Parts: sequence; C-alpha cells; structure tokens
Amino acid sequence: MSKNVYNPPEAELNITKQTNARLWNPDAAGAWSLIFTPIFGSILVYKNWKALGEVEQANKSKVWIYISIIMAIISVIFTIVGLIYICTWYFLSQKKQTNYLKTNFDGKYQKKGWLKPISISIGVSAGVMAVIFGLIFILFSR
Repeated sequence: MSKNVYNPPEAELNITKQTNARLWNPDAAGAWSLIFTPIFGSILVYKNWKALGEVEQANKSKVWIYISIIMAIISVIFTIVGLIYICTWYFLSQKKQTNYLKTNFDGKYQKKGWLKPISISIGVSAGVMAVIFGLIFILFSR
C-alpha cells in the first residue's frame, strides 16, 4: 500500500534515556585500575551494571572479577601477562560500559564519589603488601 498523504508528518526524534542510577565513571575506573589492578575496575564496572539493571552485563562483569584475581596472582610472577591482561580487560569489558553510557545516556548520569572505593583499595593493597613483606621476613630471617 502507498503512504497516506493525509497523515501528519512523522519526525525521527533522537531522545536519549535518563537514569537515576549513581555510577562510577568507567573510564576513571579503568585509569585507577592501572594502580589498583583490574580487580578494582572490574568490581566498579560490575556494580555500575547492577545499578543500571543490566543483569546479563553484570554477570559477565562478575566473571571478569574472578579472572582479574587469577591474573593478578599470575602477573606477580610474569609481569608482561599483567600488562597484556589490563589492556584486554579495558577493551573487552570496561570500554563496553563507557560506550553504553555514551550511547544510551549521552554520557550524562549521576556520578558517585571516589573516596570510598579508593580508600578500600588502599587498605586492601596495604594489607596484601604487609602479608607479602611478612612472609618474606619469615622466610629470610631463618
């Protein structure tokens, strides 16, 4: 059938969605992961997906958390593996969330503060280093 010329004109509106979810900036999470390992960024990306109600993406991000823990242990011995992994994680996991936020919300969302996650990461990092130095001290003091 042909188009009805008596219908009102149709406009293609490009309206972006809005979210009330408070999120951490995934690009900043990626940058902080250079210091605190991709474990840090993976947890924040996971929590962002959960806040957005994207269950499938949240479940995928949870897998990245477990992989990040394993890779952090391996990269203690093989540093190059850690460098390759952080690049892989960034482009396959973290960047996906950045693109999602830009596409669906035009990059506009309520941003969460960094004090709590960075403080926790500093505490965990200090604890891990204390354990490592303690083990080294015990092993070499004999």
